[in-house]
Amino acid sequence: MKNKEVTVLDAKKREISKKSQLRKFRMQGYTPFVIYGPDIKDNVYGVAKENDLVKILKEFGENHKIKVKMENKEYDVLIKDFEYNTLKSRLYHVDFYKISTKHSVKVSVPIIYEGVSAGEKAGGIVEKFMHHIEIEGLISDIPESITINMDNFNIGKKMHVYDLKLPENIKILSPKDEVIFVIKGHVEETITTTEGPSAEEVAKAAEIFD
Repeated sequence: MKNKEVTVLDAKKREISKKSQLRKFRMQGYTPFVIYGPDIKDNVYGVAKENDLVKILKEFGENHKIKVKMENKEYDVLIKDFEYNTLKSRLYHVDFYKISTKHSVKVSVPIIYEGVSAGEKAGGIVEKFMHHIEIEGLISDIPESITINMDNFNIGKKMHVYDLKLPENIKILSPKDEVIFVIKGHVEETITTTEGPSAEEVAKAAEIFD
């Protein structure tokens, strides 16, 4: 399991803004955001450079721990949701969840397949059905990713969610019987050619109906 490292994000505070003001922020290269969570009485609103946020999303994904610095205050957060306009390639808005040391959080963490299985080396094929898994726990205990080392898995091996070995303080929310991957053997297709009746057989059949 890969643990989190903290990334610092410089930001500016803003008030609850009208659409015209939000458009102005975006034209200036900023993305509006909101910070919320069980330990925050009132939501905190701000803006950060769009390029900085896009870089964090591309490099770390949504479950990476971020320290937002804003007006001499710091907020340890996760990206809980975001609005991205694919047509314009613009990040319109980000929802930050303030990390709590007392409350658990539900997140989706990526599964990383590491190495080449013994089954593949023997000519088998790996079918991967899951690339993320839903878990719950305190943010200090949640891994940034879950790595499965494939080296010793042979043809015929099938891994389920219940096979994963995670710390007891991490709760798995994905269905326990869901298949993560399976290694199938290489199946060679055999083409059987069915020959038609011979000329002699056709002649005999014709005699029956004469």
